[in-house]
Amino acid sequence: MSFHFNQVFFFRIEDGLVKVRTDGETYWTDYQMGDLEARLLDPPFFRAHRSVIVNMRKVKEIAPFSKGTHVLIMNDREASEIQVSERQSKKLREMLQV
Repeated sequence: MSFHFNQVFFFRIEDGLVKVRTDGETYWTDYQMGDLEARLLDPPFFRAHRSVIVNMRKVKEIAPFSKGTHVLIMNDREASEIQVSERQSKKLREMLQV
């Protein structure tokens, strides 16, 4: 496994393991989300949900979802959609000053 953090689109927990998504590859890691959150720079990395950390520099679009939440549409080949939790949507709005 070889990647640089600036290549990362997002980290996501799946089946109890952290998956790293870059533009062309997906890696399974031994990282824990809490350790990643402490290690990654804020910004550009943002904890969108308890199971997802996104690189905000890799977001193509921010769309409203429901009940004041948002969906981040990533700039990867699949246009991955990351739902932002209600609590984190408030932080996102503060971060974007909207």
